[in-house]
Amino acid sequence: MIQILDKSCIVLLACKDYESTQLTIAHLLALTPASVPIYFLPNSMEDTFESMCVKELGTIYSNLYPHRFIYVNWIKPSFPYQSIGDLLFSKQLEKYEYICKIDDDVFPITENWIEKLAESFAKNDDGNLAYTTGLINNNPWGFGEIVEAFGLKEEYTSIIPKTTFAGKNIPGYMNKKEVVAPNIDRGGFGTVWQFPHLAKWIHEKTTLLPQSFIEKTANLSEKEVDNKLRYSIGCMFFRKRSWADIHSGAYNDEKIWHLYCMKNNKRIISVRSVPIVHLFFFNQRLSNKMIVHEVFTTYKKFLKDRVIYVWDFSTENKLFFIEERLSQIESMIRSRKYGHGLAMRFKKILNKVRFTIFRKW
Repeated sequence: MIQILDKSCIVLLACKDYESTQLTIAHLLALTPASVPIYFLPNSMEDTFESMCVKELGTIYSNLYPHRFIYVNWIKPSFPYQSIGDLLFSKQLEKYEYICKIDDDVFPITENWIEKLAESFAKNDDGNLAYTTGLINNNPWGFGEIVEAFGLKEEYTSIIPKTTFAGKNIPGYMNKKEVVAPNIDRGGFGTVWQFPHLAKWIHEKTTLLPQSFIEKTANLSEKEVDNKLRYSIGCMFFRKRSWADIHSGAYNDEKIWHLYCMKNNKRIISVRSVPIVHLFFFNQRLSNKMIVHEVFTTYKKFLKDRVIYVWDFSTENKLFFIEERLSQIESMIRSRKYGHGLAMRFKKILNKVRFTIFRKW
């Protein structure tokens, strides 16, 4: 395990949510060995108030933790599979053989999290292992595991109708389906993904009760994830070369991993004794933004001086961020050119051409 960590780094994929990004950065720095570097990859193609705040956070933390937290300024923003691949196979990451990819709204809450993921990878690496992951609360598969392991099924059935829908109608790939409670759909666009109030409920049972979340998962054994399910890859530990090996011509990294694991019968191992928080999927952001301030306050008390938050996102300070946002929006409106939308479309097309024709990995 130590040998694997010596050849590992973390890639933090960031986009536009500066509040969750700070939580992820601060928790990674507080709970990860200093010997494991963190590469911060800002990946928004648009310059908005949010994306500029994310970049500013990256700059601040890279200066606060030099050589340990590295701001990636040599990769062009694109769809995640391309931008991450460009980073993984860049000269700066040549020496690393293992990667832990984590999203900007996902964070660990225990000190030994990456050690356990690496140890599990080393133990299960039989040539057929895709990746290891933790027990992520707001994740279709992880949600089902937590409801079952924590004895929450009866309460769960009281806050959801008898019959619901899960999944999506994607021709040739996936169909929407009916789910009858107390069953929980654990695949792509599964039960918790569909209903923001369930995400808030599971956060109240786990994220906002960190000590309880840790204690209740401490003795859970590793479990293999059904590779026929589309697993939400908010945190994953894998061999770097795999990122190129899984390429199938698609652009969505989660779908690419799903198809690769399913078609090649690759194994996914969840280290369920590693509790991990995922704040929200994109369709949950609006309704679950309200808990970010509670999360900030909770972990400021829980982690105490182990964590450094450079911006105070407590409720009483929110007004200052709103004022700054309005000021920057006014400035953007005055300076924005008419061709902005066309330029964005051109950037996306150019990225796909660059990926298809000039990809070197």
